[in-house]
Amino acid sequence: MSPSTTTIEALEQKYAIAAKHSAANYAFYLGATEDNLEQIKR
Repeated sequence: MSPSTTTIEALEQKYAIAAKHSAANYAFYLGATEDNLEQIKR
């Protein structure tokens, strides 16, 4: 799903949207970039 998911907030938004609209199992992944490594470590 675009745009790429590189923040915890964006990941949570995608889960919320899928929970309302998806009739199938779903999974999303948090992409690592040089700009979000500290957030991922938390």
